[in-house]
Amino acid sequence: IATGRGPYDISVDPTGRLAYVVNSSPNTVSQYSINQTTGALSFIATIATGSSPIKIKIDPTGRFVYVANAASNTDIQYRINQSTEALTSITSAIASGTGPTYLTVDPTGRFVYVVNTTAETISQYSINQTTGALTVITTAIAASGTPQICKIDPTGRYLYVATVTLTILQYSINQSTGALTSVNSSVATDDRPVDMAFDPNGW
Repeated sequence: IATGRGPYDISVDPTGRLAYVVNSSPNTVSQYSINQTTGALSFIATIATGSSPIKIKIDPTGRFVYVANAASNTDIQYRINQSTEALTSITSAIASGTGPTYLTVDPTGRFVYVVNTTAETISQYSINQTTGALTVITTAIAASGTPQICKIDPTGRYLYVATVTLTILQYSINQSTGALTSVNSSVATDDRPVDMAFDPNGW
């Protein structure tokens, strides 16, 4: 099925009904519904986003969508219309650090973290549970070594960041505020880490 030029990432909502694709060349998000019998996609609409969208995530409740835009250094926020399944912009773009390349939402749907590769930082946000709007928790935390991706363990207590300099940075997540704290020293990894995964128990 057709999408925009330069599709870079795809995210499926928790119910398995909807899929969203970021298109890096026209700076849009393509929206699709998923046939629950065949799995086939049906086009809904496109919506504008920031420059060079590179990562898209849906919150665990299936109500909100967030996009990291690498060229405009912004994070865009959307609400999913539960009747039409189309996206609506929540509010104006929120500023991120320089070169945001990865975005993740914690399992409870309360916090969003964005890796800023050029700035070598992680932006931290809380999610308004009514509107879905993001609010900065505190100043971005340092993430040295040209960070690339970040993942949260299934328990929602820890965030890990893989870097170009062959290390994994480790942070604890304050369960009340969502603020990150660096824990332990970095752990060495092999050449060019590009992704991470956890077992379901978070062991």
